[in-house]
Amino acid sequence: MIRFAAGISADPAGAVRRWRMLSGGKAVGCVSPFPIPEILHAAGLLPVELEPGVLPDVLFDALDAFVAPVGTHFGPETDSRRKPRFVSPGNWAYGIEGVLDLLEGLAEWAGSVSGEAVTEGAMQRSVAAYRERDAGIGRLMERCSRGSPFLSPQELSDVLRAGRYLPPGTYSRLLFLILAEEPPPSIPGRGDPLLELARRIADRFAAEKE
Repeated sequence: MIRFAAGISADPAGAVRRWRMLSGGKAVGCVSPFPIPEILHAAGLLPVELEPGVLPDVLFDALDAFVAPVGTHFGPETDSRRKPRFVSPGNWAYGIEGVLDLLEGLAEWAGSVSGEAVTEGAMQRSVAAYRERDAGIGRLMERCSRGSPFLSPQELSDVLRAGRYLPPGTYSRLLFLILAEEPPPSIPGRGDPLLELARRIADRFAAEKE
């Protein structure tokens, strides 16, 4: 599993291309700050968290669309390189209603890119998948913080970086196989998942302003 993660980290474009070939789906590059990959995943897309700095051409070519703040450039965009883009805000410091409007706009855009509407059921499954993924990352970091090293610094870096280029379910399985643990039981969501995401994002950025 460590070797698999190292391979993903070394060749992210190859990982994205393989996912597209096997799934028939599309991949979307996401530029920070972008706190809601759940919506893209619910539309059947692969959210790819782009690292700061120059985007290599080989990874640009492996992606079908982008979610990025206004003013983000990926090198010369000729007609052959122009791809669908959802312009996200530079920050998400809006009230719940403003954030919800943004999320609904993103869901509509994601559905137009993938050809699959973002349904409430798909959103609930996506939120649960990312919750499990986050739990796995938390457990991994906890294990690595103990006295005896669980992973070397390079291995930990590779495992964490691999998560940028894998769907949440695949990455969760990778994490819990490395941990040799069972994932936590899934907790079903309650209410409108878009509204719950909007509340979470609004609360997060309100706390950051304090």
